[in-house]
Amino acid sequence: MLDYVGKFDLPKSERPKYLNELQSLNYLRVGLEYLYKNVKKIENKVLRGLDPNKIHHFVGNVPGLKGIPYELVACSFHWYAISVCNYALLVGWLQHETNSKAPTAKGYRDSALPKEVISWRDKVAGHFARAGDDKRDSPAERMASTLFPFGFCGDAFYASPMKLKITRGGKVSRSDSLKPWSLTKLHEELRKRYWPAP
Repeated sequence: MLDYVGKFDLPKSERPKYLNELQSLNYLRVGLEYLYKNVKKIENKVLRGLDPNKIHHFVGNVPGLKGIPYELVACSFHWYAISVCNYALLVGWLQHETNSKAPTAKGYRDSALPKEVISWRDKVAGHFARAGDDKRDSPAERMASTLFPFGFCGDAFYASPMKLKITRGGKVSRSDSLKPWSLTKLHEELRKRYWPAP
């Protein structure tokens, strides 16, 4: 089954025709699981060093949390966002390819993944809005795209934990399109849709 929520799978007779696409989905699944397990392990290490009776929210290098590979966690968010969007696009493409009444690949991705992940992929992971020339990106979104990309909130790392508001020449812009999302919490939800435990 390629999508347990959407009840979509390729008939066995069609699978040989789409062998390359199915292999691509498989290696993306393995990579997404790898990123999840590594980030989850680091989150658990952070939690062991924090007072469980307090709510925690921090961004950047926090004293007392030495040994946390911040750079690898940051890259994991980049890799995850790109890979999970590719995964959903390919499932959507397969569904549309075998049923022309199904949504397009992009339509499927947009319905299967949270908007905050797609926006983060488009403005940070796929390319920094700061380095692009898309007129739809506000000055605040451009600046926010190169801020340190995650913080720790409650019990997990979240991408885009802060919002920017910039006022220039009387004009206000905000980075509201970059909303927080957790790699580990998203992956746990997507497991139910794509890779439920047997």
